[in-house]
Order: sequence, then C-alpha cells, then structure tokens
Amino acid sequence: MGALLGVNSAPRDSVGYLALARRATIPKTLDAIAAGILKPVPVTRLSVTLDGVALPEAGLNDVLFAHQHPAATSRYLVRLGRQAEEHRSSGLWISTAAGSTAGIRSSGGAVLPLRSRRLQFRARELYRRPGAEYRLAVGFLAPGEELVVESQMDSGWLYLDGSRVAYPFPFGARAEVRSLPEPLFLFADPRRWVAGKARVMS
Repeated sequence: MGALLGVNSAPRDSVGYLALARRATIPKTLDAIAAGILKPVPVTRLSVTLDGVALPEAGLNDVLFAHQHPAATSRYLVRLGRQAEEHRSSGLWISTAAGSTAGIRSSGGAVLPLRSRRLQFRARELYRRPGAEYRLAVGFLAPGEELVVESQMDSGWLYLDGSRVAYPFPFGARAEVRSLPEPLFLFADPRRWVAGKARVMS
C-alpha cells in the first residue's frame, strides 16, 4: 500500500491543510513514519465523467462548475436521483471531505471529518426566484450516489482542484460527479478538520 506525504514548501503563502511536513520538519516526520507513529489516512477523492468520458484526473479537493466570466451568471441544471432543478448562481461547488476547508467552506459549507466518504455540494450565491423551491442548492452525496450537472451556458467551464485543470463546459454538456471507491492514502492530521471548526459534520 503506497501513501503520500505532503510537504508545504511555502508556509507563508500556503495554508497547506494536506501538507503534514515543512522543509525543516521532514527528517522528524520521516522518522515518525518509519517508527509507525504516523499512519496514513484513507482520503476520498471524486471522479468526473464529462459527456460520457471519464476525466483522467481524480479530484482531491473539489470541482467547480461556473461561467468563464466571473461577473456572468452560471446557468445549469442539476439532478440527483429523480430530483432536478435549474439554477442561476455564481457557480456550483462539489467537494470532498479533504476539500471542505477550502472554497465550499468560504461559501457557507460545512467542514467534514477527513475520513468522511461523503461529497458535499453547494450553489454559490444562488438566485432564488420568488415562489420557487430549491432542494438541490445544498446537499451531500453518499458513496454510490452521483450528481448530474448539465450546462445551460455557452461559456461554461469545469475547474478541478483549482484553476490549473480546466475543461470547457458549453451549453448542453453533461457531467456526472461521484466519489471514487478507492481512497488515496495520505499522511495527514485529521485533527485539522475538527479542532477549532464550528461547523464540523459527520
């Protein structure tokens, strides 16, 4: 079983929630791993299928569906099981537990325990039409469930784990997002997802 150790090489600029070590602490951290004091944590990732083709990258943190222009409205249809609704927002976050301390939290989402296998989704700045009922603006996906997102914008994009991995998401494009059954084993401190967090959910 392989495992990853994250090293925060720029602690002044990077939060580094998933980086257990810094340059100065690498020897001490490696000694703790070799002694069995530190053990890897199974971390859930997410997969995205775009128009029937599975993307080669697995998301460790999150995926964001949004308009190319930050000032434009993101329009899309979201489906979960038999439920479906149209959204007008500034984008849709879908996050793993590892990513729940990042963008989705800034949008009002909950911090999940690092070992949680659930995914969390949340519409950013959703425009709520008078009289309309929105049941898929916020929610969670259990293992095996998938959230379907269909683009209703000509210049939509899909951003995976930040801005470096991006795919066009034009009108009519369809994406399915689900958790991967195989976890990533990571040397991390699960207490960072609990201590001092007012909105931790199981």
